[in-house]
Amino acid sequence: MEESGNQMILICEKNDAVHIYDHIPNDLIFETFVRPFDNESYMRSVRSYFIKLGSGELRKSILVVDDDPNYLGLVRDWLKGSYKVSMANSGLQAIKWLGKNKVDLILLDHEMPVTSGPQVLEMLRSDLETKDIPVMFLTGKSDKESVMKVVALRPEGYFLKTISREELLKQLKDFFVMHK
Repeated sequence: MEESGNQMILICEKNDAVHIYDHIPNDLIFETFVRPFDNESYMRSVRSYFIKLGSGELRKSILVVDDDPNYLGLVRDWLKGSYKVSMANSGLQAIKWLGKNKVDLILLDHEMPVTSGPQVLEMLRSDLETKDIPVMFLTGKSDKESVMKVVALRPEGYFLKTISREELLKQLKDFFVMHK
């Protein structure tokens, strides 16, 4: 279930609910019904789940930050089948967007005008609201100095823009499975 991003609707006895919640991660449970339960409420929950699943609302959300509109569009096209994708074309736009929205992961370019990727990561880490958002760099910067500067900030990953679609999707899937 974790790998496929699905959730369950539980039907159980009241005493069993506590035991189940102790052993199953909460993000795998969409809703719980304790016996006896109202069948109409259960059916509404099932419909709601499938509507949200179909609309992508239950997918992990990724913010892609890059000043190159062509690359931004390419990455969005790669990810939109598996993730909820939002885009920002600058570091400051990303910070502003994050003030009103939540995200499960940020893919961040290194070299951008005004505010660089490392500066954006430092700002995110210094703010209580955003300090725990995982950040991966997706960049063209491969020189040792740039890589070492970013690695010192401890992002969750550092990928070059030459990465293939398949490899990026695999890396993101692995990341989300490991960080549930």
